Order: sequence, then C-alpha cells, then structure tokens
Amino acid sequence: MYIVKTRSDGGKDVYSENIRAKDYSTPGQALDAACTIRDRKLQEMHQGEYIQHAPTVAEIYSKYHEVFSFSVKTKDKHDIEFRQCLAPFAHTPLDRIGKSDILKSLNALVDTQRQKAIDDCLSLWRGLYRTASYLDLPIPDKTVGLIAPRSKKPVLRSSRTVSDEEFKVFLEALASYHVYDEVGRYRSRAIWYACVLEWYCGLQPAEVYGLCRQYINIESKTLRIVQMAGSTSTERRQLIPPKNSFRIRTVHIPDEAISIVSEMLQWSPHYGESTPVLADYDGLPFETRFVSNYIHLVCKKCNIRYTAYMGRHKFSTDLHKEGKNTAAIRDEMGHRSESMTLAYADSDLEERAETVKNRSLNVTVPDWDNL
Repeated sequence: MYIVKTRSDGGKDVYSENIRAKDYSTPGQALDAACTIRDRKLQEMHQGEYIQHAPTVAEIYSKYHEVFSFSVKTKDKHDIEFRQCLAPFAHTPLDRIGKSDILKSLNALVDTQRQKAIDDCLSLWRGLYRTASYLDLPIPDKTVGLIAPRSKKPVLRSSRTVSDEEFKVFLEALASYHVYDEVGRYRSRAIWYACVLEWYCGLQPAEVYGLCRQYINIESKTLRIVQMAGSTSTERRQLIPPKNSFRIRTVHIPDEAISIVSEMLQWSPHYGESTPVLADYDGLPFETRFVSNYIHLVCKKCNIRYTAYMGRHKFSTDLHKEGKNTAAIRDEMGHRSESMTLAYADSDLEERAETVKNRSLNVTVPDWDNL
C-alpha cells in the first residue's frame, strides 16, 4: 500500500508497505490487516509521529508492470534487465538513489554487454521514475540528463543475408530435420513454408506465423497483414495487432511462389478464422523464440549460417540491387521511413505487384511423404 500526505508547506510524506495475502488465512483477513495498518499510519501522520519511508527500487519495480501495460515477453526481458543491472539496489529506497548509483549499475555492463543492453537498462531506470510519478510519489527523476556509457564489448559485424545456394542447402536440411516423429515432421514442414514466404515476400517471422486463411488470396496473389504472433500482457502464443499502423498492409506474392502457397493451404490442417495456417502442432501460434532455436539447430546440422530474419533482409537487399522502386519496397515490407528504405516516394499497388512479380528461387518442394 502507498499513503501520500500533503503537508501544509506543500511537501509530501510517503509511507509504503507490502501486504501479502498468502500470509493470511483468507483474503478478507489480509484486507482487514491492510486497513488496520493504513488507519494506524494515517493517525501517526496526523499526530506528527510518522517518519517518512520511501518505497524501495524493488517495490517500485513490482508496480511498474501494474501501472504500464507490457506483453509477457517484455516482462521477461525486464526481469532479466533488473537482475543484471538493478538488483544490487533492490532494497535501497528509490529517493536515495543518486545519478552515481545509476551510472555505477550501467558501468558494470560496459565490458560484457552490447550497447543495446546498456541502453535498455537505463530505460528501465527511467521506467521506475515514471512509475513513481504516476503513483504521485515525490521522488525526483535522477535519470534526467543522464547519458548511457558506451559499451566496450567488441562487436563483429556479420552479414545479415545469405546466398541463394546457401538458402537452398538450409531448406533441404530443414525439410529432413526431426522427421522421425509426427510432431517433428509437422514443425519442420511448417517452418519450411514460413522461411520460403519470408524470402519471397519479405515478411517478418511473426507476421508469417500470424497469417490466417482469410488473409491469403491466391486469385489476387496477395497476403493481408493485419495481425502477428506474439504475447499479450497475460498470455503467450497469441494473435496480436501489429505494433504500428504502417505494418498493416497488403503484400504481393511473386508468381513463382503461388504454387508453394497453394500447396501450403492444402496441407495445413488449420481452418479456423482465429488459427494461423502455420500454427504449431497444437493449433496455437508458434513462439518466434522457439522457431529461432529450431532454425539454429538445423543450421548446426548443415553448417549454414541462417536466422529467421535473413529472408527479410535478403528480400530488401536483392530488390535494392535490382534497382526496384524504393517506395514500393518500403510499402511491401511495412517500413516507416527512408531510414529503412531510402525514400519516401509513394507507390501504387500495381507498381508494387510488378516489383515482386519475377522474383525467383527455383526451389524444389520436397516429397514430404517419402522423407
């Protein structure tokens, strides 16, 4: 509980205490105990007997995900960041944290973590101060004007694309991976189709695994991107809206890929309006982290470096090299600005369809029944 009392001089007295329902026989007893503590502390405040106690870093963090809405996946990420960076200060009142403490927590990461991890931890600190502000706690934000230290961890830049021949080797390995049981055969085939769609159409993995039948139109050779696989604030493996409005779009299927998409629709056992065509074996959307690990295991078998996003990068790289209209590429991929696709010029659907019409890989669909 949090109790905030405004004094006559404009200042504020703050009291916080956690009441755990599991420490009591019934929720009703826990509520009665909380009310008793509240009434006693309010009386002490009025009598001038209360000594101010600001909530600790851990207590504010426990409220962070209540005040602001995050997906389950993001909450897990925050938990990791808290353990890496903020844990040494968990029991320190937030109002006693100084800029030097925050810098100390960030500097502990510079030798072992990349810059993004350091920036994310500073963002988490900022989130705690925002939470305190929303809870009307008189705690000044010590992150104002603070700049994250630069990472000293060497970063070896590697190619984000793969050659056509390497991609074909990977697809062959994927088609024959884990085929000794029904679930493995199903997953390898579903992920095979997804990787091919990412390569042909430049989709994000989460977009491919969120496609339902009503959004796939063979006649017009288009895919409608209106949802993606992800997690809500309470559940994993759900269909969720795209994070940004410009991600909602119509994507064109190259001529060569039409037969593969048609075969995928015939093979998939999933017909429900809320069930993706490439759902996992249990009918729920694939978790992209699971898919990434699955692909990694296949890569170890075939000695090819490939990740779930390489098909999308290859799509963009190839079309730019071919001199295609950058606005058309931007709109096909659902990019926001020229920082991603080099131009803001508009494109129409006809021009975008022409952009991908002749995209070719000459991939051979495996004989699934004989694998």
